[in-house]
Amino acid sequence: LAQNANANSYFIYANKYALSCFKYSEKEILSIPSRFSAAIENRDERDLLFNKVAIEGIVYNYKGERVDKYENSFTIHDTIVWQLQNSNGDVWGQGALFWREEKQRPEWYFDV
Repeated sequence: LAQNANANSYFIYANKYALSCFKYSEKEILSIPSRFSAAIENRDERDLLFNKVAIEGIVYNYKGERVDKYENSFTIHDTIVWQLQNSNGDVWGQGALFWREEKQRPEWYFDV
């Protein structure tokens, strides 16, 4: 997934895996505020994550609750969230890599 860096950020990219987890079409997910990926009661925790990313540039091993289009909750594991920057260092968004299953990593993940 990726979102822009606006105060009310929107998703700007979602691959097939993310679309299947959140149960949105590509058109739908690119038209909603990214905060909708977390239930109202979990949005403060999500904000803390992005505040940490803003300070550190990248966060590893985040685990948190998210919701799909139908407000069904699911957990994301071993999430990596990082700042997306242009060549001048200006932040234009954040990218994220996550898994729904606790031990669902591909081989390349362990070789990095």
